[in-house]
Amino acid sequence: MEIFNRKTKAEKKGYGCISTINQNTHREYRNGSFSFEHGDVVIYDEPMLSSFSFFYKGYNYTRVISKKRNPYTDLGLVRIAGKFGREIVLKNNL
Repeated sequence: MEIFNRKTKAEKKGYGCISTINQNTHREYRNGSFSFEHGDVVIYDEPMLSSFSFFYKGYNYTRVISKKRNPYTDLGLVRIAGKFGREIVLKNNL
């Protein structure tokens, strides 16, 4: 058995990645994450619902956006996740 460990430094501005699951079916959804210096925001997106989850200082913060008129693009989801994560960090460090 081989085990590999890897350590990477998160960029200050962050990095996001989105994957589409069950593409072109009625069960299509997207998931991904946005990583920045304070942690990772987990992204889950369906046609009518988007969810963002961020674990910070022992608490799990969640934001759900439902009843969307138009679906978000991948870039839009990453931007929302980044704003959400930074908002939580800012509120907790005041």
